Amino acid sequence: MTIGFCGAFTTMSTFSYESVALLNDGDYLRAALYMSATIVGCVGAVMLGAALGNKLL
Repeated sequence: MTIGFCGAFTTMSTFSYESVALLNDGDYLRAALYMSATIVGCVGAVMLGAALGNKLL
């Protein structure tokens, strides 16, 4: 539980740092693509994992 909890903080802080760095560099399109792909990809992975889990159980 500790590893997962701490891992979530480092993952979120890296995502936030990279997003802000892209925005500060004025690379708005790349920032938008990065943030959108990350969020959509994460939600999609959760949906896929939940669907697979339901089929196995």
